Amino acid sequence: LTLGGTFFLAFWPLILVTIAAFSACYLYFGPSFVHFASNRLTDPPPYIDPYVLL
Repeated sequence: LTLGGTFFLAFWPLILVTIAAFSACYLYFGPSFVHFASNRLTDPPPYIDPYVLL
C-alpha cells in the first residue's frame, strides 16, 4: 500500500463508529431523527448592506 492508502486505513475505526452511532440514533428515534427542513416556514434573514457595516 502507498502512504495515502495506509493513512486512510487508520480512520476506519472512526468511520465505523460514526456509522454505528448514526444508525443507532436512527433506529432509536425513527425517521424523525433525519429531517429535511421542509416543514420550517421561516423567513430569510434581512439583507444588510456591507457598506453600512463598515
